[in-house]
Amino acid sequence: MKKLLISTLVSLLFLGLLGLTPLVQAQSSDAQDPTTSSADRESQDFLDQFDLTFTLDNACDARTSRTNRVNPTATARMRGDTSIINGKLFNGGIIPPGFDRAFDLDANTPNSIGTWRCIQTILNDPAPGNTELPLTGAVTYYFELEHGTLVVQGLNSHNNPALGGVERVHSVVGGTGRYKGASGEVLEEVIGNNNTGVLNLRFTFRIKKQSLR
Repeated sequence: MKKLLISTLVSLLFLGLLGLTPLVQAQSSDAQDPTTSSADRESQDFLDQFDLTFTLDNACDARTSRTNRVNPTATARMRGDTSIINGKLFNGGIIPPGFDRAFDLDANTPNSIGTWRCIQTILNDPAPGNTELPLTGAVTYYFELEHGTLVVQGLNSHNNPALGGVERVHSVVGGTGRYKGASGEVLEEVIGNNNTGVLNLRFTFRIKKQSLR
């Protein structure tokens, strides 16, 4: 009985190895076939030398802003305050520059392509303790788009909505969906304000193509 069992197991193992052989050979053949891999690989390596560049505009919505103050009685923001605010994303160039509140966020919402979320921690006390100005806060941005989410972190320099801000370069630290594994940089510019009274921002992304493979 033992001999029959051992013989059966050996036969099954042998047949399993035979079944795997064509698959292994096929994979090996594909890896070595210059017509299916070499040219494609060379082309992909060449494309990976270039960054994926695109621009998104964002209109912040003051009505979604909430602040948790270190000093609950303070009227001015100070170091350690945390806040959150949402915005509507648009294709780059949709929002015109200007600090006249002319951009109507509500009227343009149907043209939005996604949602922007910002979590910020303030880094400066009010004057005269604001020694790091124009630096404003440490931020995490979430760009929620149709095919996934991009996550960005850095330091921003948002001043009074009537005055604009200083350009900043942030890090693309990851993503989901189509943007899974994304890495690179994004330039943030303050381009104006909207009818809710807060800023419009422009983000120019440069994502390493190889990070999305």
